[in-house]
Amino acid sequence: MATVDRSNSSFWRARFVGPDGKRVTRSLKTHNYKEALKLATDLELAAKRGRAGSLTTNRGRAVLNEILEAAGQTPLDTVSTRAFCAQWMLDKAKNAAGTRKRYQHVMDDFVDSLGAVADRPLASVHASHMETYRNKLTKAGLSPRSLRLNFKIIAGIFTKGVRQGIIAVNPCGAVEVDDAVGQSREPFSEDEVQALLRVATEDWKTAIFLAAFTGMRLGDAVNLRWDSVDLAGGRITYTPQKTLRKRVTLEVPTHPRLLAHLESIAGDIGGPICRTLAGKGTGGKTGLSRQFIAIMEAAGINRGATKADNTQSRAVSAKSFHSLRHYFNTELLRAGVDEKTRMDLSGHTTTAISRKYAHTDEKTRRAAIEKL
Repeated sequence: MATVDRSNSSFWRARFVGPDGKRVTRSLKTHNYKEALKLATDLELAAKRGRAGSLTTNRGRAVLNEILEAAGQTPLDTVSTRAFCAQWMLDKAKNAAGTRKRYQHVMDDFVDSLGAVADRPLASVHASHMETYRNKLTKAGLSPRSLRLNFKIIAGIFTKGVRQGIIAVNPCGAVEVDDAVGQSREPFSEDEVQALLRVATEDWKTAIFLAAFTGMRLGDAVNLRWDSVDLAGGRITYTPQKTLRKRVTLEVPTHPRLLAHLESIAGDIGGPICRTLAGKGTGGKTGLSRQFIAIMEAAGINRGATKADNTQSRAVSAKSFHSLRHYFNTELLRAGVDEKTRMDLSGHTTTAISRKYAHTDEKTRRAAIEKL
């Protein structure tokens, strides 16, 4: 066990078993007892790993950085957290624009929460800083789901630091995050879909048809181009913006109602199908999501604006354009389509995500019981 003493020196000295198994003494160059004991323990741990053959170059560098940090000295890896985060964002250049925007917002908010620590080495960020960040998000009223997503993004930054040997552990791992389930989107009923189609403009009607019969998200529906549609073959082939980096291409057979609509507006095929909506942003006060809310109101549909929990200040709509994607999955489930096929059509990568989109109503549940 490592010990410390001062003997005739003004600095504390560490006594521990070195990598060769022999007892060694090292000056710690500090007058603080607690700091000296921590340094001595770290040195002994590094020596123990050296004897066991588990002290790799990266691990040794990380341990030394921790020792230097504890001693108030500059670690070997001097890249600041701010700079490391910026570099991490450059690695996300191939992600969809919406995803990059989300990452950038979370990263900027996190760096801002660190204050002066953001300009110190990455190893300077500890679990206590992550707890402060979590408490900030909770106080701001983020839903449990959004809070978990923010932490997942930040954890990715530190995971890269661990892999590169810049830090020894990910500080996010020591922080508990609320695992409560936030409010999920609700699917539209068939009557509500028909009501939307009755009041929508031509391009919005097309976007609604695409979402209801292919499960497309808003950005994918309004930006779909004619060269992705095979009217003769009855199929639509597209790459969702959300999975653009993974190059996941979906091929969805065209439902007869959707096919009839597309044939009715085909004319001189070229460019985007929803010409008045293509290229427009979905967020903001004048974005497409807001426009769709106006269509819902005109159709007499209550979007069910509620709060996900007692701490959340931001209203969350139970129904939005995304409810058409839920409608698509729910109708597939009701028709008896197996989960694997539903996942292939929707582009879901896990059953957990897929099951959030497929809702059962009383009629479906009753029919299931009657099969017993």
